[in-house]
Amino acid sequence: MKRKLMVITAAALSFGLMIPLTAVAAGGIEEKTPVPAVIYMPDVTAEMSNSSFWTDLQGNTDVLLATSDELQSLNEKILSIKDCNMNDLKNYKTSVDGKKLSESLESAARSALEYYQGKGYFMKGGEVISDEFVSEISSNCRNAAAKEEQNVKYGIITERTTINAWPSDEGVYDDASDLDFDYKYLSGIGVNEPVIILSVSADKDWYYVICDNLDGWVKASDTAVCKNKSEWLTAWDFSDEETLVVCTDKIITEESNDTPETSKRTLYMGTRLELADEKDIPSLVSNRSTYSNHVVYMPVRKDDGSYERKIALISEHWKVSEGLLPLTTENIVSTAFEWLGNCYGWGGMLSSEDCSGYVGAVYSCFGLNLARNTTWQMNMPVKKFTFDAVTTSDSEETIENNVKEKEAVLDKLPAGSVLFFSGHEMMYLGKVDGKYYVVSSVSSIMNEKGQRQRLRDVCVHSLDTKRANGATWLMQLKCMEVPYFDEDHELLDVEKKDGTVDMYRFYNQNSGEHFYSGDEKEKDELVTAGWIFEGTGWKAPKESNVPVYRLYNPNGGYHHFTTDASERASLISLGWSDEGIGFYSSEEKSIPVYREYDGNSGQHNYTTEISEHEGLMSLGWKGEGIAWYGSNTP
Repeated sequence: MKRKLMVITAAALSFGLMIPLTAVAAGGIEEKTPVPAVIYMPDVTAEMSNSSFWTDLQGNTDVLLATSDELQSLNEKILSIKDCNMNDLKNYKTSVDGKKLSESLESAARSALEYYQGKGYFMKGGEVISDEFVSEISSNCRNAAAKEEQNVKYGIITERTTINAWPSDEGVYDDASDLDFDYKYLSGIGVNEPVIILSVSADKDWYYVICDNLDGWVKASDTAVCKNKSEWLTAWDFSDEETLVVCTDKIITEESNDTPETSKRTLYMGTRLELADEKDIPSLVSNRSTYSNHVVYMPVRKDDGSYERKIALISEHWKVSEGLLPLTTENIVSTAFEWLGNCYGWGGMLSSEDCSGYVGAVYSCFGLNLARNTTWQMNMPVKKFTFDAVTTSDSEETIENNVKEKEAVLDKLPAGSVLFFSGHEMMYLGKVDGKYYVVSSVSSIMNEKGQRQRLRDVCVHSLDTKRANGATWLMQLKCMEVPYFDEDHELLDVEKKDGTVDMYRFYNQNSGEHFYSGDEKEKDELVTAGWIFEGTGWKAPKESNVPVYRLYNPNGGYHHFTTDASERASLISLGWSDEGIGFYSSEEKSIPVYREYDGNSGQHNYTTEISEHEGLMSLGWKGEGIAWYGSNTP
């Protein structure tokens, strides 16, 4: 009976139900106290914890927002901005002044520790930072073997670890009772990420490295040293098509006594491994078959600290992608929600992420490399809007005008945009009942009682949430970015679009093609050329964020229309002529336009009439679902 009760409770919890717990009162009367299965922030409902809730609000979330080439071009622009503090690893210098660097690192560590000492911060155990503590840690930065001209080494991270401000496991805390916020941490760094090793600690346990967006100390035991730059590049510089990327918060490889080096390996979101070449795959991997698994190369640190890669298996059920994830709003939001409920991890500690690390991990799944922290990300050359932050001490008129300005921009922003105030960033989700919602990895807020409340959680909440200074998050916002669009990209406001256009439908008796256009001049030309005018097929918005591309097949002599940028690119590669944007799809998702395909002629038909859609399918046409949406706005 006890076993059955546990099963029922677990099942009920999975559906977010209220579980009544029975208690016996003093008089022997049973009282039932409802306990919420999941606790949410104010103004947040259970439905809001599903990514589909937010993507359904926006509509057309499967449209490709940027191609891999466009994202790579944006990565190069971000790399070129000095204030983003990115590192060009491939072209980094081959040697450094090791002696000067060693002195500089010791001085930097001492300065940081003395700063925290001056603020009265604590060592683990509750004692205030001592002089001995400062001296011992900073002196470990010395590289006894440092040379004036010292060759760099090339490393690969083999276990998810952290980049630290100094070479020690000893931490620094602003609250002696809070060991989950340690100032030594700078960032998490995942398996198979490349680093360049510039120095080594006095105890030889730490490497001073640079990665793509930061520099600091990593444990030598989590880093494998490559023989040369060529081996290092082979480990991580492979094509998108050869990539397996982890798209959930974490996955774990299966246990094996046969291959302990690849057994129970934890891989975190954004980890990229190379898919194994078929010729390298043995009949058995980790003493078992490869069926229902992805086969990859896994980096391994040998006993002597050198790099090696082993064949490993990733179970098919994990949320991974062969090839980088296509950048669509649906993929962005659903990937972000893979972290929901996880702990906040300052500087990548606790095997988790802080606010900027969380956003960076999500976008890394698409091949977009963001700067490390909020300040550096706000310097990126992407589509952005900047504002003044206001507080409760500002006048009511100032606050009202400031909030209205921000709301006007939020109404344009797609889900997945990144919002900033000083020291924090969040991912925008959408607007419900006049409130704007975000998801973020957040440390603390001011609660409804006006008290500072520790969250340390990845959660959904509204911008009505307050900071410790009493101002709402909306009031404090100072920047909004769409990190995958460049600076001159124009965002269109769906709610304020300027009317619609009639989409005319024409029929060619000779070819059997149906054609669609909202251009009055083209309409007259087609009728003059003998096409039969069949009236208005639907109304399309004059502008929206969802273009419908028009292409022409010079061999077949007919047109094709699609919202799918990848389909467009594929047809162009096959010789179709790109005729640009034909019209726009409505983001209100009011009137579906169905798509059918005739396998005999190779042509498509598009209609809002379900009877025509079903009639064509009964004649052998293939139904291809909803192509786009018409508008019911005049």
